[in-house]
Amino acid sequence: MGTSGEITRKTGRLVMGYWDCPTCGNKGIKGTLRECPNCGAPRNESVEFYMKEVTYLTPEEAEGKGKGADWRCSFCRSLNSVNSNFCESCGASKEASDENYFTLHEKNEEKKREQQIKNLKKANAKTPTISKKNHVDPIARSLVSLMIGYVAVFALIAIVIIGAVLWNFIPHNKTFHCNETSWKTVVEIEEFKTVNESDWSIPYGGRETSHREEIHHYDKVLDHYRTVTKSKRVLDGYDTYTSYENNGDGTYTEVEHSKPRYRTEHYTEEEPVYKDVPVYKTKYYYDIDKWTVVDKLENKGKNNRDVTYEKSNLPKKNDEKLGKKREGKSYVNYYVTGYYKKPEKVVTLEVKKEIWEAMEAGEKYKLQFKGSRLQKIL
Repeated sequence: MGTSGEITRKTGRLVMGYWDCPTCGNKGIKGTLRECPNCGAPRNESVEFYMKEVTYLTPEEAEGKGKGADWRCSFCRSLNSVNSNFCESCGASKEASDENYFTLHEKNEEKKREQQIKNLKKANAKTPTISKKNHVDPIARSLVSLMIGYVAVFALIAIVIIGAVLWNFIPHNKTFHCNETSWKTVVEIEEFKTVNESDWSIPYGGRETSHREEIHHYDKVLDHYRTVTKSKRVLDGYDTYTSYENNGDGTYTEVEHSKPRYRTEHYTEEEPVYKDVPVYKTKYYYDIDKWTVVDKLENKGKNNRDVTYEKSNLPKKNDEKLGKKREGKSYVNYYVTGYYKKPEKVVTLEVKKEIWEAMEAGEKYKLQFKGSRLQKIL
């Protein structure tokens, strides 16, 4: 099976290849011959096989052919049949050789490409330079400039997107010079008071003040069908052709190809169309008595580890003797202030407690970030 559904099949039939003698220049020598019939020189590493017309080998000619590429003798550089364990010209062992027709062919092609590049450079060096400014059409020049501008914009956008992804997900390190550490404590003050809320049901303790029908959500409901025309690719048959695979021994193997051919087929289909239908429910508005945050007590400190809270003299949240007000939730925020490179560019970072406890004013630290999020001290 080939690419895009193409089917390939080797027929098993061998086709005659040909070669030219590099010694005397005799051309069109049959690939089944290992020596030039004109001068007797053996096939060597510079030989390249080619096809002229499709001539199938007889059973006698095909004997031992198509089994693998000729191998090159490392001593006399002759090409020998894959079936031979010793060089047919000098008798050297096949085991001492590690190159065959295909590796030699690739090297020859590489040399040709290198020579072409050298010739092109020489030709360019001899060609006088022509001013593009005087010979390029102004409209074409404008179009080229516009295209370059669009490409540059898209490239810049891609770089920004890639950079943002890398910034947020790949850890990066920064050296931080710590000027001071600080903290802030917060104590929330709650008051037991009446507040007005709304919901689709009234909770325990709630006292309804009003209610009305409101949209709760939308349902997708079938509205109608519409006829749409669609297309699909349908197999219409196969296009066949034949190619010939170089065996590297003076013969070619016939290969049959069947490439699928498609046609576009149009058809109609009934497609459902939906609409959003609002679903109404009763929404209740009610008063309820509950503890609500009405104030916050804050306390701050710098360059020390004595974290203290502002006293409220109110009962705690879990105290049974609750009055009109009480102390609610309390928490601490931790900060470090300093700079990365320039002392005049001071920044303040909110950090976790364990990082804050490990840092001291006047010290230098290597910090690891993901995006703008501080991960740890290295």
